[in-house]
Amino acid sequence: RFMTVFATVIAVTKDLPDVEGDKAYNISTFATKVGVPRIAKGATICLLLNYAHAILTGVLSKAGTFKPFPMIGGHAALAI
Repeated sequence: RFMTVFATVIAVTKDLPDVEGDKAYNISTFATKVGVPRIAKGATICLLLNYAHAILTGVLSKAGTFKPFPMIGGHAALAI
């Protein structure tokens, strides 16, 4: 699940740098319709929730399911 959300955020935000060119050539994209600030804010929230979910999965899972340091510490470090 983590990678699905992560890849979705990448797919949605990959066109953000091209929004000015899209507008200049009347290309209708998600970014030109919704706006870069709203997409960036939504993507940030999605990633933060995704990392929080991964951390909580490490904290709340049965002992031995995951190695705690990489699961909790790794996701916490990357979330910052």
